[in-house]
Amino acid sequence: DAGRSGPSSRPSAGSVGFGVMALGMSALGASSGYAALAWWAPRLMIGVMALALAASLCLPRAPVSTTPRSLGALSALMRRPAVVWLMVLGVVHWMGQAPYNLFFIALCESREVAAWVPGLAVGVGVAAEVTLMTLAHRLLHRWTPEQLMVVVVTTTAARWAITATATSSAVLLAAQALHGLSFGLFLPCAVAILMREIPDALRATGQATFYLAVFSLGGMLGNAGAGLLLDVASPAAAFAAAGALDLLLIVPAIMAARRLA
Repeated sequence: DAGRSGPSSRPSAGSVGFGVMALGMSALGASSGYAALAWWAPRLMIGVMALALAASLCLPRAPVSTTPRSLGALSALMRRPAVVWLMVLGVVHWMGQAPYNLFFIALCESREVAAWVPGLAVGVGVAAEVTLMTLAHRLLHRWTPEQLMVVVVTTTAARWAITATATSSAVLLAAQALHGLSFGLFLPCAVAILMREIPDALRATGQATFYLAVFSLGGMLGNAGAGLLLDVASPAAAFAAAGALDLLLIVPAIMAARRLA
């Protein structure tokens, strides 16, 4: 949630937990190889989900607002150019995240790099993500979110191009530090735009619509496309396509930044 004063500077506990898990898998890969990662990954996912379910049952009840929301007001809101631009950019940008979310291990294995590299690379990315989320409020005081989105899509396109072609562990690890911009800066910028464009009464509805469009629709389309490319080509082809998607966003992002400068 953005809060009333702007995007939060506090890093997500989920990001920290994800990073810790990634580093643990890196240690497992270093000692046991890719086969051990394949065996442990689904079992750990099931265990973590079970723990999350148990924790959710211990949460106190939160008050639920019963104030009716007008679909007409939401429809008018979604016709605002800045909101539409953000939704489209977010969906396409998140489609490009799919190869990383699904097939980064497959890419590393195809390049025959050590089995500790994927986990450490994710850990590097999460560390950069937490850092950028912490600094985002300062950056947003200096530049508009649209200007920062130009940086996000440009560096993300470069990240996926490097990932698609790199053959050394060092380069793969270094490229994933750009995750701090791909997600750690992207999300606070998106929230800042939503806060600016959406009235308080529709803030929760607007943010829910954004998350539904970007992470559900964008994720679904990206997962399907990445899986198809993996079947017919290679993991590298999926990452190259991801880079092309963000490359397509650079000019529209620059145009939006200039219009709102």
